[in-house]
Amino acid sequence: MQKEFLFPHNLPLNDKDVPAMFEKVFEIASEPMIILDQVGKIVSVNPSFYETIGYNLESVLRKNISFLFSGFPDGNGINAYEKFLDELIRTGYWHNKIVGRKKSGGVVHFDARFLEIKDEREYGKYYVGVLSSISNFFHREGVEYNPLRDSLTSAYNVHAFSEFMERTLLRAKEGEADLSLLVLNVDRFSEFNEKYGLIEGDKVLCSVADVLRKNSSKIDYVARLKDDNFGLVISSKHSQPQLEKMINAIFVDLCEKDLFGDKIADLSFSIGVACHPNSGEDVSELIKSSVRAMKVAKNNGGNQVVYNKYL
Repeated sequence: MQKEFLFPHNLPLNDKDVPAMFEKVFEIASEPMIILDQVGKIVSVNPSFYETIGYNLESVLRKNISFLFSGFPDGNGINAYEKFLDELIRTGYWHNKIVGRKKSGGVVHFDARFLEIKDEREYGKYYVGVLSSISNFFHREGVEYNPLRDSLTSAYNVHAFSEFMERTLLRAKEGEADLSLLVLNVDRFSEFNEKYGLIEGDKVLCSVADVLRKNSSKIDYVARLKDDNFGLVISSKHSQPQLEKMINAIFVDLCEKDLFGDKIADLSFSIGVACHPNSGEDVSELIKSSVRAMKVAKNNGGNQVVYNKYL
């Protein structure tokens, strides 16, 4: 059954053909919202859309929303987008889950609802979409769903990372564990995605997670923090020389040509390391210290490891 809203006769349209009544909603809505014209081209997005996905109105105006379906693997996104557009135009309503891409290349998951909106005079027809963030519903093939895992790389997500940092810090203060934090960033990752495509970018992220897991112990935590940023919480007992040996092994493995083939020429990595208690007494300080060290590595040209103790 088609669902629709009716505008009153005297509802004016603004100069961008967007119903004026939605302007206030767009400004205050916490969820990404988007308005499509009668053929499915973008005519407006709200501030939350830009904050969440990274595209402002100027960059997507009059374009289709196939990028919101581009996170599906194996080319399934094109097929999903075509089915979406056909059903929306045909019925005026669409509700399903989508896997899209941020401007940075990161995968984002939404529960999406689109609804046809028109006035009583049939003057202009629009489709309003609301994108509600959801727990990852699409999972890497062969990996069972886990709400604490990143669906692409199978690394822990940022929520699990925070909890583990807190628990490990308590154990470290009681002398039951050591605590060091490594933060890794893929240098110029957006440029890599533009040159080789998002699928190759995903392969890089998965390989980074695999290298971190390979070179850490079973009680350490590998997490994907955001987009191309990873964290490694090292809680196994270790001396400073042992720590540096582990991180050097990670760096060497990441630079192996066999891992990325000829694309290694366009890849490098910046790593920042912070250790408790010298680099921070609490979780917040440790994170800030490791991120600061990583940024120093990037500002120095990338492709290097910086320890916070040397800053």
